Amino acid sequence: MADRKEAMAARHRVWQIVAASLSVGSGCPRTLLVHRHTGFVRVQGSRFLSSVSRDVVSSEEKRKEVVAATTGLAQGDKFGMDRCFTAADVSAYVKLCGDTNPIHSCESTAQSAGFRGRVVHGMLYAGLFPAIIGSQFAGAVYVSQSLQFRAPLLVGEPVCAEVEVTGITKLRHHYRVTFATSCCKKGESSALLCGEAVALLPITDPAS
Repeated sequence: MADRKEAMAARHRVWQIVAASLSVGSGCPRTLLVHRHTGFVRVQGSRFLSSVSRDVVSSEEKRKEVVAATTGLAQGDKFGMDRCFTAADVSAYVKLCGDTNPIHSCESTAQSAGFRGRVVHGMLYAGLFPAIIGSQFAGAVYVSQSLQFRAPLLVGEPVCAEVEVTGITKLRHHYRVTFATSCCKKGESSALLCGEAVALLPITDPAS
């Protein structure tokens, strides 16, 4: 009897679940399985599907618990930072990056270009995104950042930057975390700047 059970278990291990639900004929839920080696397809009934669905949900919940324990993160978590860039901040940035476009330093030139005042460099306040992620997660490595500039920020205007976790993928030595990123003027909801950031966060021991 034991040998027979082992043989049946080994046979079931070569089947992979391809779809968690499939309507066949009468519309009853079914599970589509594919043989690992032959590619042969078979349909499994609703009783098996119910068990598989519970296992899949349970497995996903456990995965989320592990991710939360080792990163302190869950999808939908948000982090923010407020800042007001002064004329001195902009001047210091010009010296560092070499962008001497006068719309950033000369009031009359900025107004001639159609702005109400001097414009803060977009890349200056975009730098709030890595500042948030780096300060929240020690050892974070920035991988990429996309940016879409929608409206100008003027010198002296308070700005709020926010990052929101939209995806977490476990790699061998890190978690790859995707963030939706946005900036808006304080007290307003329309975005001045939006995009997406990807960072690698170290896997930590939840017991430490």
